[in-house]
Amino acid sequence: MCDLLLHRGEGMSRQLGSPRFSTVAADGDPWLRRPLEARALFVWRSAAVAFVVLVLYVYFRWLPQWMDGRLTQALAAQMKAGSALPYVGAVWAAGVMGMVCVSSWCAIAFIILWKRSRDRFGILLVVCFVSIGVFNSTDITAFVGQHVRDPTAPLSFLVVLAANALTITWIFVFPDGRFVPRWAAWAASAWVAWNVLRFLLYVMGTTPPLMLMKMVAVSFVVISMCTLVARYFADSSAVQRNQLKWLLLCGLVALMTYLAFFLVKAAPLDNEGSGFLVAVASQATHAAVMAAVPVAMFIAIFRQGLLDVERWISRTLFYSALTVVVLAAFFILSAVASRLLKDAAGQTSDLVLVILALPMAMAFMIVRSRLSKLLDSLLSERRILSVMFIDIVNSTVLAVEMGDEGWSDKLERFRAVVRRALDNFGGVEIDTAGDGFFATFAGPAGAIRCAECIINEVQELEISVRAGVHTGEVTRRGDSAVGVAVHVGARIMGLAGPSELLVSSVVRDLVAGSRIGLIDRGDHTLKGLPGTFRLYGLTR
Repeated sequence: MCDLLLHRGEGMSRQLGSPRFSTVAADGDPWLRRPLEARALFVWRSAAVAFVVLVLYVYFRWLPQWMDGRLTQALAAQMKAGSALPYVGAVWAAGVMGMVCVSSWCAIAFIILWKRSRDRFGILLVVCFVSIGVFNSTDITAFVGQHVRDPTAPLSFLVVLAANALTITWIFVFPDGRFVPRWAAWAASAWVAWNVLRFLLYVMGTTPPLMLMKMVAVSFVVISMCTLVARYFADSSAVQRNQLKWLLLCGLVALMTYLAFFLVKAAPLDNEGSGFLVAVASQATHAAVMAAVPVAMFIAIFRQGLLDVERWISRTLFYSALTVVVLAAFFILSAVASRLLKDAAGQTSDLVLVILALPMAMAFMIVRSRLSKLLDSLLSERRILSVMFIDIVNSTVLAVEMGDEGWSDKLERFRAVVRRALDNFGGVEIDTAGDGFFATFAGPAGAIRCAECIINEVQELEISVRAGVHTGEVTRRGDSAVGVAVHVGARIMGLAGPSELLVSSVVRDLVAGSRIGLIDRGDHTLKGLPGTFRLYGLTR
């Protein structure tokens, strides 16, 4: 049974591989996060696919004309500069990198459509990510806006502006479909209104100044990132904070590359000479960097526990700072040595650089190795993990009825089932106490599927189990795992009935839009923990 569940994935039930029931909407769910059923789901998905097709049509419709224009400019610039530099090759490289950028964002959009598109928020992300890939691949947006006499240009420009509005709007509601803080809704509305105004001006045959359009776009990107920071310090769970960190990280990278690209285009360079080559190279670099951003988005949406963002960022900053210090020391010592040699011998030699390079490289490796160990010892071992607790219902009664020998045999067979399921679904066994198991997973979907597998499998042993799953910050200390999230997971399991799996609202939010079926079990108090917790059960 476990192998069957493993191969069918999230979306298939045990009965002839039919789709699961979708998650039941709970009180307080935002409109974007409310699960869609049957006809509504078909309509929304169809609309999203139709819009994606329009966006890609505009891209491939105007891409050849954009390439022809760029290649013509490249030939003219090369002739004027009289240079052997590969102007035409640079244009082709920029076009290829643009298509790589589009492909990477479309790949993430396809995964979301496949895994997380059973609510409006997931469908919104699909449309937005395709739009982001298209608009960061080339400057095709401005190119379409210049061709007012082309009969398809108005429709193309309308699609361009609609998609352009979506490229930032989704950030205001990430990751739970709510506008946090409240003024984020007004900021999103203002951004949409600005794009509507641009289209109206286009229809009237005019357009805002380029500098104004770029400044407005950058301003709204900064505002959207400010809402992420405000959300981070507001009422956010540990998982949401980790998601926001990844989004802020890729947002900063995208913003910096965009600003660099914009500054190059705005600089008073010779557009028919070497300045053209610089502009094309910066555009290709921007597309290449944006092609890598979806990796961070994938981690933020799907695999929150895959990497520890604090450790990754800290190591990156550490190695960057160390490299800068060593290179600075190398150049300073080289300058000093060259000056001393010149004063002593009356001439300089490149041999000084060669002599200094080897010991400096060795020193760099030694210092980095020593300091990296110190850094790892200082960094926290906290990670975002999903915890699963499972034990046998009425185990004491069963042990008395079966006797020591019968109960021992039953317990060993139960443990074999659990460990086989952990191996199949990527779980890590942390602790085994009597008839109970505590395991961790990189994401909640694996924990849910593993618990479901165990619940179904142990029925052949004529025993019933109960399980609880929660996701939060967990501190790893050797082979153990501690933290409030661990206590929450254990208390959730304690509220489950025979053959029942209960999960927290955090888990429910993370799998929202997938085909994992959950039903609202109401608010509960957990022993020793303040407040109430909304719990959900797995649909059967």
